[in-house]
Amino acid sequence: MTTWFTSLAPDEQRDAIARLNTPQGKAALDYAGGGQANVAFAAFLAEADRLSFERHGLSIFDLPDYLWRDAYDDEMSPTEALADAIAAAS
Repeated sequence: MTTWFTSLAPDEQRDAIARLNTPQGKAALDYAGGGQANVAFAAFLAEADRLSFERHGLSIFDLPDYLWRDAYDDEMSPTEALADAIAAAS
């Protein structure tokens, strides 16, 4: 399966993982279920959360429930998933 994370260059993957050491990244990792198996999904969430703060001034965790894991498994990018989550909230 090709995901947003696996489509990143190795240095971009390292940067995405490094962002998990921030408070927002830790929230994403907790939501993803923690553990090494969920790091790529957590990085996806952290990127969607970063974009949400940048564009809308709020966390993805402040939005109504959204199927983030389904979006990730459907190979959406964090940008696409965020747009879908915002549209679903409207």
